[in-house]
Amino acid sequence: MYSAKNIEELNAKKIEYPDGSMHTLYEAEQQQRAFERKIRATKRTLAACDEALNNLSDEEMLQKLEKIFSHYSSKLKRQESELKGFCKRTGLLPDCSRQQAYGFGRSTAQKAVRKNKNSAEKSIIKTIIKSVKFPDNCNYLLKSETNFGKYNESELSADILKAINGAIEKRLSENDDFIFDEIKIAKFPIGNKSVFITNYETGVHPKTQLYLNRDYFLNVTLDEFNAACLNYYDSGWWQSENIEDLVNHEIMHACINYYNSFEKTEQLYQFLNEDTRVKGFCKLVDNILMSFLMRCMLL
Repeated sequence: MYSAKNIEELNAKKIEYPDGSMHTLYEAEQQQRAFERKIRATKRTLAACDEALNNLSDEEMLQKLEKIFSHYSSKLKRQESELKGFCKRTGLLPDCSRQQAYGFGRSTAQKAVRKNKNSAEKSIIKTIIKSVKFPDNCNYLLKSETNFGKYNESELSADILKAINGAIEKRLSENDDFIFDEIKIAKFPIGNKSVFITNYETGVHPKTQLYLNRDYFLNVTLDEFNAACLNYYDSGWWQSENIEDLVNHEIMHACINYYNSFEKTEQLYQFLNEDTRVKGFCKLVDNILMSFLMRCMLL
């Protein structure tokens, strides 16, 4: 027998979904099961396609199955990402055993990952249509082209926007002669673990672009983001302790791109010893900063 208090607790809508709506624990668990059923169904389809691809010889049918396999590979990645985000927001624990499907083994899983990676690399920027409250004191970001308004407040922290804006304006106050014309959140290709990507678009109207990896910037607070930075810093993975350090790092890349052609930067790269070349430009930017920039300008 349940007491009145027990029933009240069971009926309490204390679980917040990614869209901000509130639900009971039972409703959340049922939604999680629904996500898991969809994943199992997609895996069964992939397993069947993989089996057919391994045994068919008809070229036309093979091409059709390849397209189907590619479509469901992307669908599986999206479903798994949705489940992960749902569990993170609700606090429910994921259970991999409930996502397993007969016939979907390691070989099929690896093929699905490769197919999804190939599809993702064709288009780096994908957005969703929602809205975010833009902080009033972000003067720099308000002047740049962004796609922040396509995300809602629960996904994109206003404190993170303020931190990015503050780091850029601080450097501008020190008379750095560059500007980010575009700052956008992007879906990076599968396997790319970069937090930012800086790009210089040449042409009649050249642009310095800063892309933010949505895997790092959505659904996290500024404190969580900086804690992750510090963790990577302590492990020796990178030289940035917080978001300001990361922005400064990208500003150096922006300056290099702004002042030099791709050919000149590559020419400098060839002058580096093998050890530094293996570490790449990021390590070099972290270690010798302005001397690197000046050497670029003098080539």
